[in-house]
Amino acid sequence: MKPFTAAGLLLALICAATSWLAISSLDPPAALPTDTAADQFSAARAVQHLQVLAVSPRSVGSPGHAASLAYLQRKIRALGLKPQIQTSTSQQATPRKGWVTLVTIENLIARLRGKLNASPMLLSSHYDSVANSPGAGDDGFGVATMLEAMRALVEGPALSNDVIFLFTDAEEFGMLGAQAFMDEHPWAPKVKMLMNYDALGVRGPAIMFQTTEGNGPLIRQLRRVVDHPTAFSFTNEIYSRLPNETDFSILRRGGAAGYNFALVDGPMGYHTPLDNLDRIEANSIQHGGESAVDLVRQIDKTGVGGSWRGEDWVFFSLLGRWLIAYPKGLVLLLAVALVLGVGTLIALGFSRRHLVHWQLSAGRLAMAVISILLTVAAVGGFSFLAGRLLIPSRYYRFLIWGSRDSHAVTLLAIALMAAGLTLLISRWLVRLCGAANFAAAGMLLWACLTVIVSLRSPGASYLFALPLLFVELHAAAALPARVSEKPALGLGQFLLIEVAVAATALLWAPALAMAAMALHAGAALWVGGAVSVLLAGLLASTMRLATAGRVGLTLTIGLIVAGLALGFGARAASRHGDDNPSADTLIYIYNADSGQTNWVTFDPRIDSWIAQFVGETPNWVAFPKFFFHHNAVPSAPAPALAIREDGPQPSTVETLDQRISEERRVVDLLIDWRHEPARSIIVLESDGEIRSLTVNGQEVKRLDDATPEAGFKTLVRYYAPPSEGIEISAELVPASATLSLDVLGDWFELPQLEGFPSPQRPAAFIARNSVMADSTLVLNTFEIPVAEATRKE
Repeated sequence: MKPFTAAGLLLALICAATSWLAISSLDPPAALPTDTAADQFSAARAVQHLQVLAVSPRSVGSPGHAASLAYLQRKIRALGLKPQIQTSTSQQATPRKGWVTLVTIENLIARLRGKLNASPMLLSSHYDSVANSPGAGDDGFGVATMLEAMRALVEGPALSNDVIFLFTDAEEFGMLGAQAFMDEHPWAPKVKMLMNYDALGVRGPAIMFQTTEGNGPLIRQLRRVVDHPTAFSFTNEIYSRLPNETDFSILRRGGAAGYNFALVDGPMGYHTPLDNLDRIEANSIQHGGESAVDLVRQIDKTGVGGSWRGEDWVFFSLLGRWLIAYPKGLVLLLAVALVLGVGTLIALGFSRRHLVHWQLSAGRLAMAVISILLTVAAVGGFSFLAGRLLIPSRYYRFLIWGSRDSHAVTLLAIALMAAGLTLLISRWLVRLCGAANFAAAGMLLWACLTVIVSLRSPGASYLFALPLLFVELHAAAALPARVSEKPALGLGQFLLIEVAVAATALLWAPALAMAAMALHAGAALWVGGAVSVLLAGLLASTMRLATAGRVGLTLTIGLIVAGLALGFGARAASRHGDDNPSADTLIYIYNADSGQTNWVTFDPRIDSWIAQFVGETPNWVAFPKFFFHHNAVPSAPAPALAIREDGPQPSTVETLDQRISEERRVVDLLIDWRHEPARSIIVLESDGEIRSLTVNGQEVKRLDDATPEAGFKTLVRYYAPPSEGIEISAELVPASATLSLDVLGDWFELPQLEGFPSPQRPAAFIARNSVMADSTLVLNTFEIPVAEATRKE
């Protein structure tokens, strides 16, 4: 075998092995059993809480929500702490004009007193879930972690400082519980340190993905005490640019320093019934819980009231054992030094035309730069299109082998195809532009990226600066070699190439793996494809090894073939069935005024289970007042609803008072049910103007969405309405303006029907991620007349 071919194979093996090692290092530590020492965190004990909490959805207003709140109170009392419930009503205007949301919030708060009773730390997670998910991950992970951490801290050595445990409510409606705590609770301004726990997935490490500004002191403590640190400063840069938020975004506004932890692996069941006990992994809970207990004790020992703000640091985990960190002040200095290094190497390449790899020409260098950029677009686009072909529009977790699901296998398949395609194009570009020009173009582009990222996103700069540093060292070592017809590859040069490749894989493999976990599949694939080309450009000096001869061509084609086989194999295994259920929606609507009952679905394609209710070719009916994203929906007649005291039922509206003047009329109403729904939607319409509106004492922001000629309409969504009903006060202009109300009660359950069993999905079907996926809706319409005997103002 030729030396270049052998070196290329060894290079590929080292790259693959290093990437696998880097990604495997993300795996969390093993869960500890229930007989673990009382002052230590045990995931097995934490899972026992999930076995109670994650058996049904905990959406605000649901029976599961009330049951979970009662369970948490009992467990806190059993530890000798006093739980308190902060009750509030939060209001949130939606981006669409005419909507306002009100939510009855019940935050649960407990305080573990320290010896000094000062400078409290705050641990937070949210105990509510979305309407159709048991929320084992989101955020049963955080709740179970906090309960077990609370127990371990109570059993362990007495702390000097207080620890506040905040279980927030209504996080799924826009962090409303956290906002209520910050706005209304007297403990909020005194918090100096906080840790928040949330989840997008159900497995993998508890990643510390976000900190407050000036994080140097925080990173030092994390590096000092956490045995398996999984933290990367690039995640903070990405997350700060996404529309997503957690309670941490609200709680940090009080000025406290802190950490934000989350599970991100296994997001396929996020906000669906598949976020359940069967999928949550105890090892992940162990990782988050150990970090919580260790950090609380270390920060308590260091002093919560001290200064936790300093210089921001760049940091990343290395092989799951070490947390490498350095001040951001070095970022620009390093970027400038690297740019100067690239410029020097290229200048020497032009001046010493007899150097191996450095027979440069300006024209071919420009050609190489343009070729690499075009290849970035081509491979990135290929990866995106391959993802659209191989990944179903809605995918869930179904196993291929071991713990690897089809989503992970498909992403690996596309990564292999992208790598093979990149090598194939690089093989041609090396011949077209010359190895020297291709290598110089790769370093030049990477140097530009390093400067841009260092200026715009310094927390991600290490991903660009450190690989470039190792490549420059290799290029500098190659300069003294003289041209020969068949240039030799010295041992020193080869070792430097291997170091550059291994270092790049150690840094980029976990970063791309986490991006694949957390980002939308399309974005992750495009980014991954583009980065693969840029990395090839950076490591261009290795291309002549990886693509040399027939063996190099075989390796290139082998990567593409392996990717195709894996991808289509995973796609074939992704057919819907018990292990990969299909998502759909089924809604029951009872119009209490007309007595009409209907089945409704939001699904344009009717699956076999939904077809039992709406038929294969249902009628399309418009419901414009409540189905906000749908002009028309498939519908069919349904059996009658069995009205019961503790189930879905019509609403009543009582006129409490009317006050009239020459220009306006104020109407006070009470909307009530014998058994309140999880949610009520109220549409108020008038041929005049609804100038102001008050709901249960809260003034609603002006949200008119129509012209006076068309009438005015306001829509109020009220989650967990109080048992005493909803009081509404509407100011109408002119005084003679009409007022009508459409009141929709929404129970987050499918109905009990007269003479029919309650609909139950088989294992091959689940409810879609929608607040109305499985609901019984009862509609009433009320006309509020102008009273003959009104009270003058």
